[in-house]
Amino acid sequence: MEQVKFDNFDMIARNSNEEYSLLVRVAKGFADYTVEVPITEKDYAVISENKERAEFLYSVLHYIFQCDYKNLDHAQQSLNIVLYEKDSVVESFLTELDHGKANGSISNLMRIICKREQSPMIQGKWFK
Repeated sequence: MEQVKFDNFDMIARNSNEEYSLLVRVAKGFADYTVEVPITEKDYAVISENKERAEFLYSVLHYIFQCDYKNLDHAQQSLNIVLYEKDSVVESFLTELDHGKANGSISNLMRIICKREQSPMIQGKWFK
Protein backbone atom coordinates (compact mmCIF):
# COMPACT_ATOMS: atom_id res chain seq x y z
CA MET A 1 0.00 0.00 0.00
CA GLU A 2 1.28 3.43 -0.95
CA GLN A 3 0.43 6.38 1.31
CA VAL A 4 0.94 10.11 1.49
CA LYS A 5 0.98 11.45 5.05
CA PHE A 6 1.26 15.05 6.12
CA ASP A 7 3.27 16.30 9.07
CA ASN A 8 1.09 19.20 10.15
CA PHE A 9 -2.43 17.76 9.74
CA ASP A 10 -4.14 14.40 10.07
CA MET A 11 -5.03 13.33 6.54
CA ILE A 12 -3.70 10.34 4.63
CA ALA A 13 -4.08 9.68 0.91
CA ARG A 14 -3.92 5.96 0.17
CA ASN A 15 -3.39 3.82 -2.91
CA SER A 16 -4.22 0.21 -2.19
CA ASN A 17 -4.08 -1.88 -5.36
CA GLU A 18 -5.30 1.02 -7.51
CA GLU A 19 -8.15 1.78 -5.07
CA TYR A 20 -7.66 5.33 -3.87
CA SER A 21 -9.03 6.88 -0.70
CA LEU A 22 -8.52 9.78 1.64
CA LEU A 23 -8.62 9.29 5.41
CA VAL A 24 -9.60 12.49 7.20
CA ARG A 25 -9.25 12.64 10.99
CA VAL A 26 -11.89 14.90 12.53
CA ALA A 27 -11.90 16.36 16.03
CA LYS A 28 -15.35 17.19 17.38
CA GLY A 29 -15.51 18.05 21.05
CA PHE A 30 -14.68 14.96 23.05
CA ALA A 31 -14.96 12.63 20.03
CA ASP A 32 -12.37 12.10 17.31
CA TYR A 33 -13.15 9.96 14.30
CA THR A 34 -11.86 9.20 10.82
CA VAL A 35 -13.88 9.55 7.64
CA GLU A 36 -12.85 7.67 4.51
CA VAL A 37 -13.48 9.46 1.22
CA PRO A 38 -13.10 7.64 -2.10
CA ILE A 39 -10.85 9.54 -4.51
CA THR A 40 -9.49 9.01 -8.01
CA GLU A 41 -5.93 8.42 -9.14
CA LYS A 42 -5.87 12.01 -10.42
CA ASP A 43 -7.04 13.31 -7.01
CA TYR A 44 -4.30 11.26 -5.35
CA ALA A 45 -1.68 12.79 -7.64
CA VAL A 46 -2.81 16.38 -6.95
CA ILE A 47 -2.98 15.80 -3.18
CA SER A 48 0.49 14.23 -3.28
CA GLU A 49 2.07 17.01 -5.34
CA ASN A 50 0.34 20.18 -4.14
CA LYS A 51 0.65 20.53 -0.37
CA GLU A 52 -1.11 23.91 -0.24
CA ARG A 53 -4.23 22.59 -1.95
CA ALA A 54 -4.07 19.50 0.29
CA GLU A 55 -4.03 21.82 3.33
CA PHE A 56 -7.05 23.71 2.00
CA LEU A 57 -8.82 20.42 1.31
CA TYR A 58 -8.18 19.10 4.80
CA SER A 59 -9.48 22.32 6.38
CA VAL A 60 -12.66 22.24 4.29
CA LEU A 61 -13.29 18.52 4.82
CA HIS A 62 -12.63 18.82 8.54
CA TYR A 63 -15.35 21.50 8.74
CA ILE A 64 -17.79 19.51 6.56
CA PHE A 65 -17.33 16.32 8.58
CA GLN A 66 -17.60 18.13 11.90
CA CYS A 67 -21.09 19.16 10.79
CA ASP A 68 -22.08 15.81 9.25
CA TYR A 69 -19.63 12.92 8.97
CA LYS A 70 -21.81 11.25 6.31
CA ASN A 71 -21.89 14.20 3.91
CA LEU A 72 -19.74 12.65 1.17
CA ASP A 73 -21.59 14.51 -1.61
CA HIS A 74 -20.63 17.93 -0.23
CA ALA A 75 -17.12 16.61 0.42
CA GLN A 76 -16.77 15.45 -3.19
CA GLN A 77 -18.03 18.77 -4.58
CA SER A 78 -15.60 20.66 -2.36
CA LEU A 79 -12.74 18.34 -3.30
CA ASN A 80 -13.33 19.03 -7.00
CA ILE A 81 -13.28 22.79 -6.45
CA VAL A 82 -10.23 22.86 -4.16
CA LEU A 83 -8.12 20.50 -6.27
CA TYR A 84 -9.02 21.53 -9.82
CA GLU A 85 -10.38 25.05 -10.08
CA LYS A 86 -8.32 28.16 -10.79
CA ASP A 87 -6.76 29.88 -7.78
CA SER A 88 -9.28 32.73 -7.93
CA VAL A 89 -12.24 30.31 -7.86
CA VAL A 90 -10.71 28.37 -4.95
CA GLU A 91 -10.12 31.60 -3.00
CA SER A 92 -13.72 32.73 -3.58
CA PHE A 93 -15.04 29.32 -2.52
CA LEU A 94 -12.92 29.23 0.64
CA THR A 95 -13.76 32.82 1.58
CA GLU A 96 -17.50 32.33 1.06
CA LEU A 97 -17.54 29.12 3.09
CA ASP A 98 -15.30 30.59 5.82
CA HIS A 99 -17.40 33.76 6.14
CA GLY A 100 -20.67 31.81 6.06
CA LYS A 101 -21.68 28.77 8.03
CA ALA A 102 -18.08 27.90 8.95
CA ASN A 103 -17.84 31.18 10.88
CA GLY A 104 -14.07 31.48 10.44
CA SER A 105 -13.24 27.88 11.34
CA ILE A 106 -11.54 27.10 8.02
CA SER A 107 -9.13 30.03 8.12
CA ASN A 108 -8.57 29.36 11.83
CA LEU A 109 -7.64 25.73 11.19
CA MET A 110 -5.27 26.88 8.42
CA ARG A 111 -3.74 29.30 10.94
CA ILE A 112 -3.22 26.45 13.39
CA ILE A 113 -1.95 23.70 11.09
CA CYS A 114 0.11 25.88 8.75
CA LYS A 115 1.25 28.56 11.20
CA ARG A 116 -0.09 31.19 8.81
CA GLU A 117 -1.43 34.64 9.50
CA GLN A 118 -5.24 34.40 9.44
CA SER A 119 -6.07 37.97 8.35
CA PRO A 120 -5.06 37.58 4.67
CA MET A 121 -7.30 34.50 4.40
CA ILE A 122 -10.20 36.38 6.01
CA GLN A 123 -9.63 39.05 3.36
CA GLY A 124 -9.81 36.43 0.59
CA LYS A 125 -6.08 35.87 -0.03
CA TRP A 126 -5.56 32.15 0.58
CA PHE A 127 -2.67 31.19 -1.71
CA LYS A 128 0.85 32.19 -0.66
